[in-house]
Amino acid sequence: MKKKLVLLLIIAAVCFSCEQMPERIPAISDSVAPYSFSPEIEGRLEGQIVVVGSDTMSNIITLLSAGFSAIHADVSWQTDFSGSELAPVALLSGQADLASMSRPLSDSEIAMIRQTYGAEPVEVVLARDAIVVMVNPSNPLSKITLSELARIYRPVRDKNDRLWNSYGVVGYLADKQIDVTGRTEDSGTNHVFSHLVLETGGITAGNYRGLAGSSSLVEYIASNPSSIGYAGAGFVTTGVKVLALADDLTASSGDFFLPDAKHVLNGDYPLARSLYLYAVPNSSGKLKAEVEAFLSYALSRQGQQIILEDGLYPPGAELE
Repeated sequence: MKKKLVLLLIIAAVCFSCEQMPERIPAISDSVAPYSFSPEIEGRLEGQIVVVGSDTMSNIITLLSAGFSAIHADVSWQTDFSGSELAPVALLSGQADLASMSRPLSDSEIAMIRQTYGAEPVEVVLARDAIVVMVNPSNPLSKITLSELARIYRPVRDKNDRLWNSYGVVGYLADKQIDVTGRTEDSGTNHVFSHLVLETGGITAGNYRGLAGSSSLVEYIASNPSSIGYAGAGFVTTGVKVLALADDLTASSGDFFLPDAKHVLNGDYPLARSLYLYAVPNSSGKLKAEVEAFLSYALSRQGQQIILEDGLYPPGAELE
């Protein structure tokens, strides 16, 4: 809940007159059923669930697994949140029961799983999230377009593309070189950002500084006034400033959007994305009992409330 409040406070602090942020708070729909499990009928759950994947999803998986284990104490957990790009390999090799990913499986990855196991992977959309673009609070910039971001993150075509004054920044940062940061190539957040901003398979900026963890990235931006970077919204702290974004169409009409609940859920915010869980059924088309129960818990009223309180927007979230 703390991270959600921090993000809301930061968003409020950087609001500008052309786009006053609404104070509508999302809640879980009444149609979402509570978690129900009967050991007498379905049997006692035990065993281990191995999760490999997204750094962005590390906190929410940790919270959900704790809630699940409070009900099913005999289920243990093993987790590796080294990045989404490792998840398909772990799932394919049988080293993971669940792949947590901040991007969807590619067609080729699905085809490899189908060829290996003779079954389609089970996909669960766990939540909607936002990739936020951040600068140091000392930077006067408050908004930026996707085209401008592409100029910053692509290979240099004009040396002015890497100077802050090219984006309207004045003051002591105006003639400073932009310190371009983000996630490493094994990150699903890197993959989605590259696709949405650059429309390519990867970031190719010559001076790009890729950091392995989102928390480390946020800390770096908080300590370096000339830096810019991106991460999942759940990692935002008061040490960074979140920029409002616009694609070319909305920028032409002066509409920039911050990653609040309304604009993430209705699609106005251009770097909104989904977070996924994937599992592979056995030859009989069934998941491990403990994995199937965990997925049911994650999508239940209890699970979705945990997701919402962590600052993400589960499938049952709606604006009050």
